[in-house]
Amino acid sequence: SITQNLLVQLPPAVSIAPVDSICKGASVTLSASGASNYMWSNGTQGPSITISPTASGTYSVTGFQNTCFDSAEVNVQVYQAFPTPLVTRVGDTLFSDAQQGNQWFYNSALIPGSTQPNYVVTQSGYYQVQVRNSQGCRSEYSLPTNVSVGIKPLSDKNNPEFWVYPNPCKDKIGRAHV
Repeated sequence: SITQNLLVQLPPAVSIAPVDSICKGASVTLSASGASNYMWSNGTQGPSITISPTASGTYSVTGFQNTCFDSAEVNVQVYQAFPTPLVTRVGDTLFSDAQQGNQWFYNSALIPGSTQPNYVVTQSGYYQVQVRNSQGCRSEYSLPTNVSVGIKPLSDKNNPEFWVYPNPCKDKIGRAHV
């Protein structure tokens, strides 16, 4: 009779850290755990890979521990990025061409609560807007719009009218004598 000792090893329990979604054009790192060596479905070896998918899809990894292995997969949902919004100006009001998801900025700083398609200017400076959605996808910032608050003559020099903004104003407004 022959006696032989067998070493029974448990297979690894491979998992991938969950990734809910990514915006088109962005990158995300997928990380696996539970084994000592890994082989991803795209041929990359190692515990993690960085991907920049252009479409939703499933990524899988096989983890090896000694002579045993296990696999795991994760579905990555890709959301469309937004086009850069265009800003137009009428008097003291700026308008974004995006109807929702707007966030306005003043001199590159976020203006809290300013998320409407339009923004009434209250001070001189540079204004921009960025479009965002609930998945965290963002557009590029709009081109900066430089606004000077105060009395502005109309472009027609023969017309004695003036635009006054912001409107309403706090202090007196008088007419300058020329």
